[in-house]
Amino acid sequence: MVDSPESRPSRYGILSIAALVIVGGGFSYTLLKRQQDIVSTENFEISVPPPAKGWHALDHGPQTLFLYSHNEKGLILRGAVNQMVSSVNPTPNLDRDGLAQLMVDNTHDNMPGWTADVKDVVKCKGTSFRVIRRSEKKHVVVTAFAVKGNTTVLISLAGRDDKADQVDKDMAEFEKFVTSVTMTKADSSKW
Repeated sequence: MVDSPESRPSRYGILSIAALVIVGGGFSYTLLKRQQDIVSTENFEISVPPPAKGWHALDHGPQTLFLYSHNEKGLILRGAVNQMVSSVNPTPNLDRDGLAQLMVDNTHDNMPGWTADVKDVVKCKGTSFRVIRRSEKKHVVVTAFAVKGNTTVLISLAGRDDKADQVDKDMAEFEKFVTSVTMTKADSSKW
Protein backbone atom coordinates (compact mmCIF):
# COMPACT_ATOMS: atom_id res chain seq x y z
CA MET A 1 0.00 0.00 0.00
CA VAL A 2 1.41 3.36 -1.01
CA ASP A 3 1.07 6.34 1.31
CA SER A 4 -1.04 9.05 -0.12
CA PRO A 5 -0.24 12.68 0.64
CA GLU A 6 -3.39 12.85 2.76
CA SER A 7 -2.28 10.00 5.09
CA ARG A 8 1.17 11.46 5.83
CA PRO A 9 1.51 14.00 8.67
CA SER A 10 1.98 17.52 7.47
CA ARG A 11 5.03 19.57 8.30
CA TYR A 12 2.87 21.79 10.48
CA GLY A 13 1.63 18.78 12.42
CA ILE A 14 5.17 17.56 13.06
CA LEU A 15 6.32 21.06 14.03
CA SER A 16 3.32 21.41 16.35
CA ILE A 17 4.15 18.14 18.09
CA ALA A 18 7.83 19.13 18.39
CA ALA A 19 6.83 22.52 19.84
CA LEU A 20 4.56 20.85 22.40
CA VAL A 21 7.35 18.47 23.44
CA ILE A 22 9.81 21.37 23.82
CA VAL A 23 7.35 23.54 25.77
CA GLY A 24 6.35 20.59 27.96
CA GLY A 25 9.99 19.74 28.63
CA GLY A 26 10.77 23.34 29.50
CA PHE A 27 7.79 23.51 31.84
CA SER A 28 8.83 20.26 33.55
CA TYR A 29 12.39 21.53 33.94
CA THR A 30 11.11 24.80 35.43
CA LEU A 31 9.02 22.91 37.99
CA LEU A 32 11.94 20.64 38.86
CA LYS A 33 14.33 23.59 39.17
CA ARG A 34 11.86 25.49 41.37
CA GLN A 35 11.57 22.43 43.65
CA GLN A 36 15.38 22.12 43.82
CA ASP A 37 15.66 25.82 44.67
CA ILE A 38 13.17 25.40 47.51
CA VAL A 39 15.06 22.40 48.89
CA SER A 40 18.36 24.27 48.63
CA THR A 41 17.05 27.01 50.95
CA GLU A 42 15.39 24.82 53.58
CA ASN A 43 16.70 24.54 57.12
CA PHE A 44 16.96 21.40 59.18
CA GLU A 45 16.80 20.51 62.84
CA ILE A 46 19.76 18.56 64.14
CA SER A 47 19.42 15.78 66.67
CA VAL A 48 22.57 14.42 68.28
CA PRO A 49 22.44 11.76 71.00
CA PRO A 50 25.17 11.89 73.64
CA PRO A 51 28.37 10.05 72.76
CA ALA A 52 29.40 6.73 74.29
CA LYS A 53 30.44 6.27 77.90
CA GLY A 54 33.48 8.23 79.04
CA TRP A 55 32.62 11.55 77.38
CA HIS A 56 31.78 14.53 79.62
CA ALA A 57 29.80 17.58 78.49
CA LEU A 58 31.62 20.91 78.70
CA ASP A 59 30.25 24.44 78.80
CA HIS A 60 30.29 26.05 75.39
CA GLY A 61 29.34 29.20 73.53
CA PRO A 62 26.27 29.90 71.40
CA GLN A 63 27.91 28.87 68.12
CA THR A 64 28.61 25.37 69.45
CA LEU A 65 25.98 22.64 69.28
CA PHE A 66 27.84 20.40 71.76
CA LEU A 67 31.26 20.08 73.34
CA TYR A 68 32.57 16.95 75.09
CA SER A 69 35.90 15.87 76.50
CA HIS A 70 37.18 12.39 77.17
CA ASN A 71 39.61 12.72 80.07
CA GLU A 72 41.10 9.24 79.72
CA LYS A 73 41.71 9.57 75.98
CA GLY A 74 42.50 13.30 76.08
CA LEU A 75 40.19 14.07 73.14
CA ILE A 76 37.69 16.84 72.40
CA LEU A 77 34.46 16.20 70.46
CA ARG A 78 32.76 19.33 69.15
CA GLY A 79 29.73 20.05 67.02
CA ALA A 80 28.56 23.26 65.41
CA VAL A 81 25.66 24.30 63.20
CA ASN A 82 25.28 27.26 60.90
CA GLN A 83 21.90 28.13 59.42
CA MET A 84 20.75 30.92 57.17
CA VAL A 85 17.07 31.78 57.01
CA SER A 86 16.61 33.09 53.48
CA SER A 87 14.74 32.44 50.27
CA VAL A 88 18.10 31.98 48.51
CA ASN A 89 21.14 29.80 49.03
CA PRO A 90 24.07 32.25 48.74
CA THR A 91 26.72 29.53 48.46
CA PRO A 92 25.33 26.59 46.47
CA ASN A 93 28.87 25.52 45.53
CA LEU A 94 29.67 24.94 49.20
CA ASP A 95 27.89 21.64 49.42
CA ARG A 96 29.26 18.80 51.55
CA ASP A 97 32.21 18.01 49.29
CA GLY A 98 32.81 21.62 48.27
CA LEU A 99 33.08 22.73 51.89
CA ALA A 100 35.39 19.84 52.77
CA GLN A 101 37.64 20.65 49.81
CA LEU A 102 37.65 24.35 50.73
CA MET A 103 38.85 23.41 54.23
CA VAL A 104 41.60 21.23 52.77
CA ASP A 105 42.66 23.99 50.35
CA ASN A 106 42.64 26.64 53.09
CA THR A 107 44.72 24.38 55.32
CA HIS A 108 47.32 23.90 52.57
CA ASP A 109 47.34 27.63 51.74
CA ASN A 110 47.26 29.13 55.24
CA MET A 111 48.58 26.64 57.79
CA PRO A 112 52.29 25.94 57.22
CA GLY A 113 53.33 22.56 58.56
CA TRP A 114 49.81 21.10 58.42
CA THR A 115 48.59 18.33 56.13
CA ALA A 116 44.98 17.90 55.08
CA ASP A 117 43.23 15.11 53.21
CA VAL A 118 39.67 14.35 52.16
CA LYS A 119 38.54 11.01 53.62
CA ASP A 120 35.36 8.94 53.71
CA VAL A 121 31.65 9.71 53.38
CA VAL A 122 29.64 8.76 56.46
CA LYS A 123 25.88 8.33 56.02
CA CYS A 124 23.35 9.21 58.68
CA LYS A 125 19.58 9.72 58.80
CA GLY A 126 18.65 12.54 56.44
CA THR A 127 22.07 13.31 54.94
CA SER A 128 25.71 12.28 54.76
CA PHE A 129 28.96 13.74 56.04
CA ARG A 130 32.33 14.12 54.28
CA VAL A 131 35.29 13.55 56.59
CA ILE A 132 38.63 15.34 56.35
CA ARG A 133 41.77 14.82 58.42
CA ARG A 134 44.17 17.64 59.25
CA SER A 135 47.35 17.28 61.24
CA GLU A 136 50.68 18.73 62.22
CA LYS A 137 53.41 17.42 64.52
CA LYS A 138 51.41 17.25 67.75
CA HIS A 139 47.84 18.00 66.71
CA VAL A 140 45.26 15.93 64.80
CA VAL A 141 41.77 17.14 63.92
CA VAL A 142 39.21 15.08 62.04
CA THR A 143 36.11 16.96 60.89
CA ALA A 144 32.90 15.68 59.34
CA PHE A 145 30.88 18.13 57.20
CA ALA A 146 27.23 17.90 56.19
CA VAL A 147 25.37 20.51 54.16
CA LYS A 148 21.68 20.30 53.42
CA GLY A 149 19.79 23.32 52.15
CA ASN A 150 20.86 26.34 54.19
CA THR A 151 22.02 24.20 57.15
CA THR A 152 25.66 23.26 57.68
CA VAL A 153 26.81 20.84 60.40
CA LEU A 154 30.41 20.27 61.50
CA ILE A 155 31.52 17.61 63.95
CA SER A 156 35.18 17.38 64.91
CA LEU A 157 37.38 15.13 66.99
CA ALA A 158 40.69 16.61 68.13
CA GLY A 159 43.72 15.50 70.08
CA ARG A 160 46.96 17.29 71.01
CA ASP A 161 50.45 16.46 72.13
CA ASP A 162 50.81 12.88 73.38
CA LYS A 163 47.07 12.25 72.75
CA ALA A 164 47.12 13.25 69.06
CA ASP A 165 47.55 9.64 67.88
CA GLN A 166 44.39 8.68 69.78
CA VAL A 167 42.28 10.47 67.13
CA ASP A 168 43.23 7.93 64.47
CA LYS A 169 42.65 5.06 66.91
CA ASP A 170 39.13 6.37 67.59
CA MET A 171 38.09 6.91 63.94
CA ALA A 172 35.63 3.99 63.94
CA GLU A 173 34.00 5.31 67.12
CA PHE A 174 33.90 8.84 65.66
CA GLU A 175 32.24 7.64 62.45
CA LYS A 176 29.74 5.60 64.47
CA PHE A 177 28.89 8.74 66.46
CA VAL A 178 28.44 10.75 63.23
CA THR A 179 25.99 8.11 61.92
CA SER A 180 23.78 8.77 64.97
CA VAL A 181 23.13 12.39 63.90
CA THR A 182 19.75 13.08 62.30
CA MET A 183 18.64 16.01 60.19
CA THR A 184 14.91 16.63 59.76
CA LYS A 185 13.24 19.48 57.94
CA ALA A 186 12.61 22.41 60.27
CA ASP A 187 9.36 24.32 60.46
CA SER A 188 10.80 27.71 59.54
CA SER A 189 7.43 29.42 60.06
CA LYS A 190 8.42 29.59 63.76
CA TRP A 191 11.41 31.73 62.86
